[in-house]
Amino acid sequence: TIAKAIDISVDNMVYSKQTHTTNVLKVGHEKCGMGIVRQRDYDNIDGLVTNEPGVCLVTSFADCVPLFFVDKVNKCIGSSHSGWRGTVGNIAKNTLELMKKEYGTRAENVAAFIGPSICMNCYEVSEDVIKKFRENYDENLWPEIFYQKENGKYLLNLWKANESVFLEFFRSILQ
Repeated sequence: TIAKAIDISVDNMVYSKQTHTTNVLKVGHEKCGMGIVRQRDYDNIDGLVTNEPGVCLVTSFADCVPLFFVDKVNKCIGSSHSGWRGTVGNIAKNTLELMKKEYGTRAENVAAFIGPSICMNCYEVSEDVIKKFRENYDENLWPEIFYQKENGKYLLNLWKANESVFLEFFRSILQ
């Protein structure tokens, strides 16, 4: 199992309850084992944050984008699941804002990572999805985030969209 491979007890893991939301939950030892060896007392949670040593955050991904956050100064971490709904709804921003609120996270102390997921060349979406990105992302970013194919569908770059959220958050904190 993964727990054995990384030498962490399943009793120390907290597993998100992903439903393609932008909800992020602060967890600690009181949540350990939830979603793994005991029932969760939460639902609709696509991101987790903690500052408690020994708490292992567990999120899972298929095509969706893994987002990881480390604040070395305030010794806290975050992990979020970001599909197109999480990306357009800014789960990255929600995760960073919760870390800021709960632990005092500042932009200059954060290392943020976008993990492997579906790439733009493989991720075809319809006009209704692109409409939401047009509503939530600056028009200057559109050429980097999506483009229309000959068949009327679009190819969507979730990596670039999440990167723009990271950069905007870092700029807003530094001002």
